[in-house]
Amino acid sequence: MVQVTFRIKEDTKLASVVMFSDQGQLRYKVSLGKDHWFTIEPSGIPGPGDRIIWLQANKPDESIQPHFLIQAIGEGIERLE
Repeated sequence: MVQVTFRIKEDTKLASVVMFSDQGQLRYKVSLGKDHWFTIEPSGIPGPGDRIIWLQANKPDESIQPHFLIQAIGEGIERLE
């Protein structure tokens, strides 16, 4: 597990991230604390400026998060690599 910083508006936040492979697809299990986990993955589709577009993998029992949050955490993961 690694700690990732990401920015939402003017605030810097922290998430715990675990990288894993699911059916050959690289995914990241993310926690914002208190056993609140959800799974995100790079879409493989380049966005504006050749940026990666991040998506939430719809897993059972995971609440759907807003896209701006998923994108911000994904960009934080990119800075680790």
